[in-house]
Amino acid sequence: MKHRDDKASMMFNRFLRFTVGNYIKFKFKTKASDHAVQKLKGPYILLANHTNNWDPFLISAFIPE
Repeated sequence: MKHRDDKASMMFNRFLRFTVGNYIKFKFKTKASDHAVQKLKGPYILLANHTNNWDPFLISAFIPE
């Protein structure tokens, strides 16, 4: 059953990334300024320099899986 939960979670993450990520990019006119971040290969830890409710969505919108 774990495999099914992982697949559902991944699909939900992709859905949120597409919908909320695109909304945030459009609404706040954000863009990634450092393309080196987009080329990272895992594993890695990415930390936001401040905390608010939008940080997970902003980070997820610009970082590929």
